[in-house]
Amino acid sequence: AIQAAVEAGLGVSVLLDGHIREAMRVVGPAEGLPPAPRADFALYRAARPAEDPAAVQSLQDFLAAELEGLA
Repeated sequence: AIQAAVEAGLGVSVLLDGHIREAMRVVGPAEGLPPAPRADFALYRAARPAEDPAAVQSLQDFLAAELEGLA
């Protein structure tokens, strides 16, 4: 929904590189905007991870792999 709004010219958004569509353009300091601030990501899970469903561990593994290259 956010990408569609940006493509329609209704606003701007901060997106990861992989989410920028062909109909969008990247704007930044040359257009008078400051660089995007650094963002921290965290996954919070139960204090007793042994009781978590396997899906929670799968999600943690997936997010760690996907976000690893962003640092």
